[in-house]
Amino acid sequence: FDLAQEALAELIESDGADKEAWWALIYGYSDRKNSAQAALWLEKYLKRFPKEPKAYDQLTQSYLLLNDKEKAINLLKSYFALPAKPVGVGP
Repeated sequence: FDLAQEALAELIESDGADKEAWWALIYGYSDRKNSAQAALWLEKYLKRFPKEPKAYDQLTQSYLLLNDKEKAINLLKSYFALPAKPVGVGP
């Protein structure tokens, strides 16, 4: 597991455009109950892809698992402050 996670992290660091690699890494940490690492990578993901609803949801859950309600609330506030898109438009 650790070698796979390291390989995914290296792939992301070299080419951050591969969203599947990001999610494989994030879910790997989440599945192993490593909320701190999942949160770290989700924070990086949102810097790269700031309008991804799934990432906000996952990061909010990670913050709550880490007992950081303040970060979870602030994250949701920043998500709701994003400009809305018409339904069915864009990724």
